[in-house]
Amino acid sequence: MSEMIVETPEEVIAFLKAQHDLIEDMFDQVLLATDPQAREKPFIELRQLLAVHETAEEMFVHPRARREVDSGDAIVDSLLAEEHSAKEQLSKIEGLDITSQEFIDELTKLREAVLAHAEHEELEEFEQLQADMGPEELKR
Repeated sequence: MSEMIVETPEEVIAFLKAQHDLIEDMFDQVLLATDPQAREKPFIELRQLLAVHETAEEMFVHPRARREVDSGDAIVDSLLAEEHSAKEQLSKIEGLDITSQEFIDELTKLREAVLAHAEHEELEEFEQLQADMGPEELKR
């Protein structure tokens, strides 16, 4: 997984957007695996990245958005509801046979939900934080 990131952006919004792109690529890697057994390793890596990514947002970005962004509480509450739904979907998927069509179908639904969530974050939360915070603050 880490070999997929060539350069890590220095500021938080650019870093999280780069992770959104990586997450999309990782979903594709799992879904397009030619051998169903080959899905396992990239799926494990995808799950790990999703967990780390959401934890970082919950610890650093969402609290700042609540304080700094107009309607921050409403925006973050909506994003957290989406994250909760995605976690429930992922939990369901983890119990499926990775070689099954049901796994592919459910993972495809999760991919769509996660990508929509990422777009909401970028448009509703990240853009406002970038407008309100200077480059040095975003790096910190």
